[in-house]
Amino acid sequence: MTSRTMTDLRALSTLGRRGALLSSMALLTGCSLFSKAVKPPVPGRKIPVLPPHNPLSVSSGAPAVTLPAPRSHAVWGQAGANAAHDAGVSALPARLTMAWRRDVGAGATYRRTLHAAPVAAGGRVFTMDALGVVEAHSIASGQRLWRHPMRPKHDNSFAYGGGLAADGTTLYVASGFSQLLALDPASGKPRWTKTLDQPFRSAPGLGGGLIFVIMLDDTLQAFDAKTGDFAWRFPTGNGSGGSMFGAGTPAYQDGIVVAGFGSGVFAGVNATGGSAVWEQSLAAGYDQTNPLDVSSIVASPVIAGGLAIATGLAGTTVAFDLHSGRRIWGISAGGSETPAVAGDWLFLLTENQRLAAIHVADGAVAWVTELPAYGDPKRHKQPISWHGPLAAGAGLVLTGSDKRMIVVDAATGRLTTPLAAGLALDGEADLAPIAAAGTLFALTRNAVLTAYR
Repeated sequence: MTSRTMTDLRALSTLGRRGALLSSMALLTGCSLFSKAVKPPVPGRKIPVLPPHNPLSVSSGAPAVTLPAPRSHAVWGQAGANAAHDAGVSALPARLTMAWRRDVGAGATYRRTLHAAPVAAGGRVFTMDALGVVEAHSIASGQRLWRHPMRPKHDNSFAYGGGLAADGTTLYVASGFSQLLALDPASGKPRWTKTLDQPFRSAPGLGGGLIFVIMLDDTLQAFDAKTGDFAWRFPTGNGSGGSMFGAGTPAYQDGIVVAGFGSGVFAGVNATGGSAVWEQSLAAGYDQTNPLDVSSIVASPVIAGGLAIATGLAGTTVAFDLHSGRRIWGISAGGSETPAVAGDWLFLLTENQRLAAIHVADGAVAWVTELPAYGDPKRHKQPISWHGPLAAGAGLVLTGSDKRMIVVDAATGRLTTPLAAGLALDGEADLAPIAAAGTLFALTRNAVLTAYR
């Protein structure tokens, strides 16, 4: 989402937080809370103000988890591999070893993020670094094929927002500088460039000859994939004005685009003209116009079994009929990671680092697994955040902020790769892995892309 506007907003936000913190410390100091004098303990039993948020439990009578046959993806072009984001089970070797590792540019720092997930097509894997530089590498050898900076001349702002998408013939870039581009995947040369009036909150989604993106103002916009011409704009109508969070990539099937917004609105939109087919909400119930509202839908939606499924930061995952918007089921668990769809099952990583197998048709929960939460569990230090999952073979692959990759058995939820034996990553992971051409790719915070097969 980078532009001068976003940089200013982030600076103001940082100053505001620091100012509030310093003011609070001054007030607290005046109240002698920082005094070195020993205070007597408060009598009575301590009761948490907020109850622990762990409502997810196994459903009685849930069917056994079975997976479809693995399939090899020649193209992993967007979130969840395809327009519906239903990647299925990726075909990968039973035992993965590192094939190659490459530095792909600038990594994340205090002031910039590496948020663009890699995509793959035509024997190439594409990345965009924290400065908005796009690179292409050979899947077979890791050789860099080309490099294309996205920063316009005389633009000194930070790159923030956007991402990549590919359809086998074209690489689409929603840059961090408010530009939408179509590149030749073989050479990196632009075919067309469109400069917009605001940054992107999402990576581009593809479907029906269109490109779909969520903008900074929390609107869904569509562009012609061949020409880049503007097609339509869909506002949610709640006046939220955007969100401090990013947004998931819109999904597409049967002429309907489904997208989640910063307000918690989840909508099905007619891809032909941009009119609403239906609108629902995952909002937690308080101020939906507040940009700090954790009702935001950050994970990409998925379409499976005729259902459009959204998971939100407010702690809910809900399935709606794709064509009517009728609510089919919902569970009290949410998060920021895009669920993996494999056959009849949805695998969801929740905000409290629990992984669950959910039956797509009715929302029944077959198992719930608590993932390792700390690198030092005895002292509750070195907290780990997990990203994924990716369904591959008989397992679910997740990357962690502890520089490891683990595998969970999809049928039982058991951790099949002990934490100490997890595949080592070159850095901390903030993105889920992807798989294409029999190869698993992991991009870490330090902008190192590693291929395993």
